[in-house]
Amino acid sequence: MPKSPTPNAAPPPANDTTPRKRTSGQASTPESTPTAPRTQETLLDAMPLELGDQVWEVDVETTRRMLSPKKLRSDVDKKDSYPFLESFTCFVDDPQVQPAMKSMPIPGPPTRWDTAAERVNYEPTATFLNNCVDNCVNALKRLRKSNKNLRDHWWTSLKFFVYDKPTKDGVEGAAPLKPDLVGVASGEAGDLVCYWSPPDSGKSGILLPVEVKKSWTEIIKQAATYARAMVSAAPLRLFSVVIGVNHLKGTLRFLIYHRGGLTMSHQISLQEPQGRRDVQSIIFAILLWRNHEDAGFPSCTSGPVSMLPSGDKNESVKLKTNEVLFSSLSIRGRGTCVLWATPEHEEPPQSSSLRPIRQTRRVTRVALEADTTNSQATRQGTTSSQAGRQGTTSSQVARQGTRSSQRQGTKRGATKREPLHTVDKNSAVKGESAVNDEPVDVIEPWRHLSYKPCYTPPPNLIGTPRPITREQFPDGLVMKYSFPHSAKRGIEAHVYEWCSGQFGVPIHLCTFEACRSDGGAFSNSFLLPSATSFEEHRSQSAFSSTKSPPDRRALQVIVTAEKGTSLEHCESVAELLTCVLHAQLGQYCIACFVSHGAS
Repeated sequence: MPKSPTPNAAPPPANDTTPRKRTSGQASTPESTPTAPRTQETLLDAMPLELGDQVWEVDVETTRRMLSPKKLRSDVDKKDSYPFLESFTCFVDDPQVQPAMKSMPIPGPPTRWDTAAERVNYEPTATFLNNCVDNCVNALKRLRKSNKNLRDHWWTSLKFFVYDKPTKDGVEGAAPLKPDLVGVASGEAGDLVCYWSPPDSGKSGILLPVEVKKSWTEIIKQAATYARAMVSAAPLRLFSVVIGVNHLKGTLRFLIYHRGGLTMSHQISLQEPQGRRDVQSIIFAILLWRNHEDAGFPSCTSGPVSMLPSGDKNESVKLKTNEVLFSSLSIRGRGTCVLWATPEHEEPPQSSSLRPIRQTRRVTRVALEADTTNSQATRQGTTSSQAGRQGTTSSQVARQGTRSSQRQGTKRGATKREPLHTVDKNSAVKGESAVNDEPVDVIEPWRHLSYKPCYTPPPNLIGTPRPITREQFPDGLVMKYSFPHSAKRGIEAHVYEWCSGQFGVPIHLCTFEACRSDGGAFSNSFLLPSATSFEEHRSQSAFSSTKSPPDRRALQVIVTAEKGTSLEHCESVAELLTCVLHAQLGQYCIACFVSHGAS
């Protein structure tokens, strides 16, 4: 990989998932009584701490281009891991598309608008958004007749409904969410039941959640919880879009949550004709999405199926995911996801469940302490462990074996498959449901995605890929997907390459940066302001007074040859001591690399 542009890189946030050395005050017991469900207040408090100062504002035209389908320009170096928006040709700027977009009629303003009461504005907002969608659909129908590039579309349809009730599934360990409005592909207003990850095509999946409030700060925090649920449903998605409406000011924003924070449009007036035209044009850009890549999903994996370089970076192999060994749930940050997969000669069958064996959530110490306090109060003195919320190293993940997960299932893993039960509606805060409602299922990752991954030779690769076959790797491979901070880009891969196979370190096959089908990096950089003008785009709604540069991240894939097993399966004291000694020597090798470098 080329040297990372780190001098101006934003420092990784204090609550990054990089593991830290335990102190004597931290619990070290690996097994404990499961914590109580995380309250909505605690979750809302954690969102600003996660976003920090990485909140940006851009104009309507830039927002439209950010969300439009795009293609890397031919004169841009494909080895650049962080291409800016200017590096792409945006489909919404196409000479055939522009006239169709500008010729759409301007929708009328929302009627019966009330600046004081929130819920009164739900129905007018839904009506206005549906009018925008109808105009866009009519324009697209005319355009598709003359433009073959528009024959494919990611969303077959889109319609907004007033919802304001718990979704049918939710993030594990958190109260269910209640979006004010939802944009879905189909459904009826009366009995609409929505999922973040629908179990089948007959169920309504949330495509665009909408939040209505009188304060932008509160809108951003609540909308972040929706983005978090969308990431839980698709752990490697690059961005999530939520619409925010400020009923007090009569304005609307498009909120784009991504791996580096939040980029949002300026406030758009719903009372001014130009403002309503602007909202409609951005929806038009979203409806131009033709495939998974336009919607922010990586091409190299769909979750159940992945594509890797094999033998030569121009050759590829298809792998079926057996288990998700680890997943770190976050909006901003690395978003680490570790898959154990097996090479397949033919089209792999659909995996049954890809709910992670272990999942951590990315919170700061302040939020963690508040969460722990609430959990201890609920359990009335039962000691809790913070181990489940600590970060994890890839070597620790690699040593988690199937037998380990099965053994733990009788102790702490039972809660992993239990539904999230609801609480009384009258006393519930937003995001909790009534005790008489049906149980809320835990979000099943990737279940709702049906696209087939495709392979594009990665420009940036570390290691020499060897041929990957089922015969050579009958026990499968481990793939670690993550979005490392630009300042740390490549460090982990070089450590693996240098220490490969030494004293408990898994054999490193290769590391590459995932790319788009056009060869460009799968990076959040096009959703961020440029390196020279970022300060003028910093939002007053940022949750930190620091002034760090934009947090640019690209998807990195580390492939190792061993899954490993837990130390608890050692059959003798001698075997255990040998394993611990090897681990210590492996740690020493890594320390030598960090001190002296790969040379």
